[in-house]
Amino acid sequence: MHKANFWVVTIGAMVLGSAATVVTVVWGFYGHGVTRELVRAFGEALLIAGFIAVTVDQYVKRRLLWETSHDISKYLIGYNLPTEIQDQIRGLMATAIIRRDFEHRYILTHHSEDQLQLTIETRYSIFNCSNTAKEITPRLDFEKHEEPTVLEFRCDSADKKAVDLRRGNQELVEKQDGVLSISLKKIRLQPASKGISYRVSCRWSRLVDTADSDILSFVAPTIGVTITAEYPEGISFVAGSATVETENRWEFQTLFLEGQHIHVRWFKTGEKASS
Repeated sequence: MHKANFWVVTIGAMVLGSAATVVTVVWGFYGHGVTRELVRAFGEALLIAGFIAVTVDQYVKRRLLWETSHDISKYLIGYNLPTEIQDQIRGLMATAIIRRDFEHRYILTHHSEDQLQLTIETRYSIFNCSNTAKEITPRLDFEKHEEPTVLEFRCDSADKKAVDLRRGNQELVEKQDGVLSISLKKIRLQPASKGISYRVSCRWSRLVDTADSDILSFVAPTIGVTITAEYPEGISFVAGSATVETENRWEFQTLFLEGQHIHVRWFKTGEKASS
């Protein structure tokens, strides 16, 4: 709205200035030399002011804003902090892609005397906090020795170009030693201001021991994580210290940065959780 008003006023001033200048030439104002000069000066002033506002003024304002923000950034990120911490804060200030409403569900069922079938269901929303489209490729990584089975990996959105679905292990590839990966197609993520939602969900399973654990690692800044669990009688499940904890539900009302994780454990009731 502010930008629209700027252009209306600026263009209006240039048009009015041009009209005033033309009037002094066409009509002449014979016998009214002082009036003619005043009108011409007024028109020229409006015309010059509008031109400067459109060209020089816009550049100067952008340059001033850039220089000011860079001059005070060192104070915003902690002038006396170690360089490593400043770099971390600077990286956060440049964050464009975040994840919200992260839901992670563990389902444990009996498989044999010493093993359980673990099924994990995950869903989250991706947001682009910048003003321009950003490209991302949703990806799942697994440890090869876990022998996972990918049941479903998908992206749902009103943006039809982002919709994708994968099922099965056919597209699992070993991109580095001991790590299996599966990816959806590249998404051109539109700014959150456009109101387009991007919801990613996945489901996979593997066999685990009755006393075992899983690490939920975050590959992007994630706000708001909820873990739920279903497990058979005789098994206990823990997910660390959460903001809100109710029966079989752990809600973390905080920010998880890239590389941070939540470590969950399960074990036979009466035994201690392994470290």
